[in-house]
Amino acid sequence: MRATFGFLLIWSCVACSNTARGISHIDSVKTSDKFLGGSCLGTMWSPTDYTLEHIRRGDQELMILKKCTNGRDSRKPNCRAVASLKLPVLIEGQRVAFGLLGCSEEGHWDSAIIAVVTDPVGEPRPHVERAWRAMPEKAVFQEIPSEGIQCGGQND
Repeated sequence: MRATFGFLLIWSCVACSNTARGISHIDSVKTSDKFLGGSCLGTMWSPTDYTLEHIRRGDQELMILKKCTNGRDSRKPNCRAVASLKLPVLIEGQRVAFGLLGCSEEGHWDSAIIAVVTDPVGEPRPHVERAWRAMPEKAVFQEIPSEGIQCGGQND
């Protein structure tokens, strides 16, 4: 069920389905970058024209916020980077959680939250080390307190 629901949410983006699958049409992604993941902001009921991409450029991991618009061929959106966030160097056991089913704040899922989490052995939920929110209207990432942020486990 979750996989189907997540699939529907990703495809609900107005102009970003190709970007969410890792096909980049933007000016800031270099051919040497490694795509690690992507997600649309918003939900099936409230889609936006923004996406998040998690990439590795050399030894640095980055989150890229993009604004996408439909081109002449709606299968190929035109996306441009509007903000980037250099993530801290991850230590063993840490990972980046984000996206449509990634994290919630005070019990409300928020696709704009990005978090560095640690998955403690034997615990059902990861510990949030640091968190940020993508703010498309301001074209920035803003660090937010990690208290009250919960993210799904690796196997959710």
